[in-house]
Amino acid sequence: ETACWRSLAASDAGENPEQAQESLDRIDKNLDKIGDSTGDADVNKAVDDLQTAVKDADKAVDEGRTPDVKPVGDAADELTKVCSSG
Repeated sequence: ETACWRSLAASDAGENPEQAQESLDRIDKNLDKIGDSTGDADVNKAVDDLQTAVKDADKAVDEGRTPDVKPVGDAADELTKVCSSG
């Protein structure tokens, strides 16, 4: 799933900024659901970090730049790690 987020955002960002925006919005909404459904501090921190990375990528798209999606992928990897460790 993490690789899907990363590749989706990366491919959409350069070729179709509108689609990239939709992908980032979808990720952000899913993160809200994850954050609301857990009381785990590690998961909440990973969600916060991923939301920050998504917002940074979103800002780049808004400004007409190709976003750096590496931080999104790294934060998604961390979320996957903390979710699977429990």
